[in-house]
Amino acid sequence: MESALYDSMLKDEAYAMIDVLPKDQWMAVSALFQKLEAKGTRVFYHSLRVGSLVGIIDRFLGIESDDLLAGGYLHDVGKVKIPLRILEKTGTWTNNDRTIMKRHVLTGYRMLKECGLADAADIMVFHHWFQIPRYPRRIPKPDYSHNLNRVRFCGRIVALADCYDALHRNNAWPEGIVLDSSQIRNKMFALNLDQSQLIGKLYNAGIFV
Repeated sequence: MESALYDSMLKDEAYAMIDVLPKDQWMAVSALFQKLEAKGTRVFYHSLRVGSLVGIIDRFLGIESDDLLAGGYLHDVGKVKIPLRILEKTGTWTNNDRTIMKRHVLTGYRMLKECGLADAADIMVFHHWFQIPRYPRRIPKPDYSHNLNRVRFCGRIVALADCYDALHRNNAWPEGIVLDSSQIRNKMFALNLDQSQLIGKLYNAGIFV
């Protein structure tokens, strides 16, 4: 019951946060939310948690970007095209599984472009680009109205939020291993050395716990 209540509140919060978007963008994001939810609760609620966290970081840093917010909530929208047998797999992944999963980034990028969310697409395409190994290998040339450094930094925020939520998932590591808050904190710094100062600020502010 508590989990269902939390999920309901998370969904209500997501719709409240995207309510600031222009009407055409709101309609596009809302339609893609429905596709994510239809794909399965694991993907959908992960997307909502990451989007919510991106929104909090966005306000904390004073960026106030609608495109960053949409990119955070829809960073994994390309997973609607990934087979459930891979999305819901809890055992060892094969190299082929990983190859198929990696397609979600550029698939989602194209979906956002087609829905008129081009600037959000230019941000979300970076959300696996800072890890090792990074992907996609080649980032499409952005149509974003601001400079590439801004786009990349916004993408970095999405990547941090995605990493943080992944470390809290029970299925992020071998079966039976659940990381405690101290282990998660250490891994956040170890996996994101280029953003250690920002991560420290987010922990000090209570945004990361």
